Amino acid sequence: MEFLAAEVSKFQDVRRVRRVLQILDWTDRRITYGEDGVAYGIQKPIEVTRELLASALRHHHEVPFFQDIEVAIRDDFDAFLDGLIRFDAFVRNRLVTPREIDHFLGYWFKIVAYERRDPKDPALEECLRRFWQYADLYGYGGVRHLLSSVYPEISNRFPKVPDR
Repeated sequence: MEFLAAEVSKFQDVRRVRRVLQILDWTDRRITYGEDGVAYGIQKPIEVTRELLASALRHHHEVPFFQDIEVAIRDDFDAFLDGLIRFDAFVRNRLVTPREIDHFLGYWFKIVAYERRDPKDPALEECLRRFWQYADLYGYGGVRHLLSSVYPEISNRFPKVPDR
């Protein structure tokens, strides 16, 4: 368990991952990109709304281009999903169980599994539909494997998107 605690701590210390956790946790969240924002031309904190999040997570075939902030959000979600893929590898190699990971990350898992429905946040479901589409279409299938092992109803709520 000490191994897993250290890995979760490393995961949550990544700036990109921390921004994703903030975005997922709040309906509208002012996000500061700081030095990371320079590469995207982001100089000041940005209000990340559910609508902006859903837009950023669209498939690249759906739009001619992404705004700089959308690219930054996509890069943050890539880091978040990469981290979850790493945890899935731990599960597949029997280093830890999905329940042990859920012990540390269950709050966030419940959000992306849509276990935490909030009637004051109706746009969350669309964001999560986009999240799962993004994960499926960009090769993050291990994330679905990891979370489905704890929350099997994910596949019913957000069916796997076929490859394009």
